[in-house]
Amino acid sequence: MAAGAGLPYAKSSDYLTLGLPPQDTSRFANNTLTALRSRPGMASKSPFSKTVSLQTAPGSLMNQQTVSAEGTVVLVVFVLIAVSGIAAFARWIMRAPSRPDPWDAEPKIDVNSLDARPLCTRCLCQLEETDWFCSDCGKAASPTTNMMPFLDSLSLGDVLRQGTDGRIRTNLLSIAGYMTLAITHYLIFAPIYWWRLFRNIRRQRLSEENHIERTLGDG
Repeated sequence: MAAGAGLPYAKSSDYLTLGLPPQDTSRFANNTLTALRSRPGMASKSPFSKTVSLQTAPGSLMNQQTVSAEGTVVLVVFVLIAVSGIAAFARWIMRAPSRPDPWDAEPKIDVNSLDARPLCTRCLCQLEETDWFCSDCGKAASPTTNMMPFLDSLSLGDVLRQGTDGRIRTNLLSIAGYMTLAITHYLIFAPIYWWRLFRNIRRQRLSEENHIERTLGDG
């Protein structure tokens, strides 16, 4: 026997009810719709699902259209801002004044001569053509050093060590580069490196201030 057999059915304007009181009719319909939707293949056969779909479809369609329109506007605004920023950056680079070459023709001739010897770009120590690293300060001496995995790890180690013990540029870009490199190599131990990095930056700035004071005092 079907569930609810023997109970008086009443025809509603939207769906069939079991003669329940008016305050329980909506709750009964929602519970029945939830139960039918949880059973495979029954959601499409339910009269309640058709009624709810018919009642909520216009509102849902309007909401979807509104969200889609807002998303399109936000995307267009974002693209315009990005394009404007790129264009402004390009104009700033093109309008930047060019720096004069501090070297005359004689150093260029010496550098390009056959008997010229390479120098370390950090300590100016003379290098051999076959040197991978500077024997004095440890900096990578060949442009192909970082192309070899093992030598590349040694070169990166020298860069990280320079950030904590050597003299580095203290601008925002350099500091961000050292911090990012520490994250990729030290992971959860990166904060320890950051602490040593900022300690070295503070020590370097104090040294520069003391040097300026001594120079002004001597003058």
